Amino acid sequence: MHPLCHDEESHALMQFKQSLAINDSASSDPSAYPKVASWTVDGDCCSWDGVECHRDSGHVIGLDLSSSCLFGSIDSNSSLFHLVHLRRLNLAGNDFNNSEIPSEIRNLSRLFDLNLSHSFFSGQIPEAILELSKLVSIDLRLNSLKLQKPGLQHLVEALINLEVLHLSDVNISAKNHLELLELEQNKLEGHIPKWFMNMSTMTLELISLAGNFLTGFEQSFEVLPWNKLSSLNLNSNKLHGSLPTPPPTFFDYKVSTTNSPEKSQKGNIPRSLANCAKLEILNLEQNKIIDVFPSWLGILPDLRVLILRSNGLHGVIGKPRNNVEFPRVQIVDLSNNSFKGNLPLEYFRNWTAMKNVH
Repeated sequence: MHPLCHDEESHALMQFKQSLAINDSASSDPSAYPKVASWTVDGDCCSWDGVECHRDSGHVIGLDLSSSCLFGSIDSNSSLFHLVHLRRLNLAGNDFNNSEIPSEIRNLSRLFDLNLSHSFFSGQIPEAILELSKLVSIDLRLNSLKLQKPGLQHLVEALINLEVLHLSDVNISAKNHLELLELEQNKLEGHIPKWFMNMSTMTLELISLAGNFLTGFEQSFEVLPWNKLSSLNLNSNKLHGSLPTPPPTFFDYKVSTTNSPEKSQKGNIPRSLANCAKLEILNLEQNKIIDVFPSWLGILPDLRVLILRSNGLHGVIGKPRNNVEFPRVQIVDLSNNSFKGNLPLEYFRNWTAMKNVH
């Protein structure tokens, strides 16, 4: 037999119920129904629909009112924020009338799962959310929210336990002046969304999304939109489709996939790379690139690392046209391709920079 619900928590839940209206049009899910309709003042709140209590202490630790036909505003005085033992809060699929997320959400410091998706919240995501350090999963998608202060990187860095972050349709582009964005090994999955492509287009210099489960870009484009970008690392994702074309400012370009070969990046090596006069590192390993040896990259004056292993490169590697091709190259990996014949000895004579590898 579980302990009875605490009076103050039962009262807080009833107040929260009474602060909102039940409206069938507030939830679009065909299976939606008003869970709070069965709540009664004289009942044990631990047995109420959508309420989960700790089996020993009786404190309310879970509240799932997703698709419950709730309509109305949530403000800073909401009794919801009196439920300080909550670990899971799901209010998805309701209509909170364009409420802003109150800063009082910081009171729910034990939360590790927060879902406010598709619930007509609006405005700025409060900085107070950074104080919810136990959060493992956040879902804020399909609202009219903005993430400006804190910015995306600050959010990810502050919430060190975060594993799942859903921000589809959240505006993070306005007033954003990031120069460096590193989101490596954060279990990000799916397409890189459109809003990401509009973020800090005039200031971003380095992006690393390596070690995730990204499949490509949601929006197609000819050239990456960041004017000052010099380094892009998309290694160890599940990318497929065409390779993105970098701007001429690039010096470090890494794109590889953990996909099976039939789902990897496809196509040729972008010829626009020849315009990247500052390019020092080019790593396109383990993609499905079908091309011949890119001797045209030999004009790049600063290229030091060329890794093209595990692709579909084929044909004969011809002799260099002159003795200044690849003047600074130090590391070349062409293994696991389908080349024919031998690598001309002239390359070894020309690649004198290899003697200076430290």
